[in-house]
Amino acid sequence: MTRINLLPPEITQKRKDEGRWTWVIGAIVAVFVVVAVVYLAMLIQVITKEAEVAAVQQQADSLSGQVQRFSIFQTKQEDMLRRQSVVKAALVGRIDWGEVLYETSLIMPADMFLTRFAGEGADTSATPSATFEGQSANIIDIGTNSGYDSVAKLLVRLTDLPDVNNVWLTSADKQQPTATTTPGQTAVPTGDSFIKWAITAKVTPLRPASSTVSPSPITPQP
Repeated sequence: MTRINLLPPEITQKRKDEGRWTWVIGAIVAVFVVVAVVYLAMLIQVITKEAEVAAVQQQADSLSGQVQRFSIFQTKQEDMLRRQSVVKAALVGRIDWGEVLYETSLIMPADMFLTRFAGEGADTSATPSATFEGQSANIIDIGTNSGYDSVAKLLVRLTDLPDVNNVWLTSADKQQPTATTTPGQTAVPTGDSFIKWAITAKVTPLRPASSTVSPSPITPQP
């Protein structure tokens, strides 16, 4: 059987065009659907990330508040460290003169005594030094010269002290007894002659607290 198309060509072409537009519109709709799905997926991801960022920001704000509350301890620690540095700087050149005198008293011979002690240089850049001045008996009547012997002993013993060095004898002179006079009589010496001496020495400042070196004990000397 032979089919005969009685429709005009214009109508046939129109129907073909309408079918093509249907496919085009369907494709456009499909693209829009795909774009919408992608957009929604990305929007959901963005919302999720924003929520995570907000949570992290909230946690950061909470930690920042805690840091501010505990910052006072950091401030106190810094103040303590500053005070410690000031104290250490002040103690660098400090000399315990009382300890020096105590150690000297333990080693000084029995026939000697101090008349003057001076310490200087502990508060300056100069090396701290000490000056010892005193007297010792000069028993020469029995053929000895114990005054000078005692001075020599003191020099040696001062050198053995852990914090004293560069010990020097600056003077050691025999002093005559004082003469007294009475009307109509010759001046008569009273008392015994003695040795007047002076010694200088350098003194080591206090060791840092962290030092493990301990000074040797001082044994009293006769």
